[in-house]
Amino acid sequence: MSAGWKVLLVLMGVVLSLSIQAEDPEFPDWLRGKPDVVMKSDRCGVYEWIINEADKQTEGKASKDDLALQRVINIANKLVDYHRTEPLEDYSARIKYLIFGETGAFHFAFRISDEEIERSLNRDCGE
Repeated sequence: MSAGWKVLLVLMGVVLSLSIQAEDPEFPDWLRGKPDVVMKSDRCGVYEWIINEADKQTEGKASKDDLALQRVINIANKLVDYHRTEPLEDYSARIKYLIFGETGAFHFAFRISDEEIERSLNRDCGE
């Protein structure tokens, strides 16, 4: 499968997953809208924090699954964007079916404080 098709399939999966979530009344407003799966260098610490949390809850599978990783990047990007425009004391979300497949489904729930976001944004990649 070519890289272009793989990217298209991943993006379609992210859109489908988000559309399913959008119907959930507990889904946070800051996560709604068009997916943003482009990694930005100023957010490395936030990506690391969210990926580590997702891996803890998925037996280490989130960082190895392309679709799950793209969904986690989207969560991090939207979290940072919202935090920069309308800061809250903390943020939380429950993502249904972060990973699904032969071994079953994994959901992902997290809570992060504004202090942790700021610490993560001030950390360089790989720290």
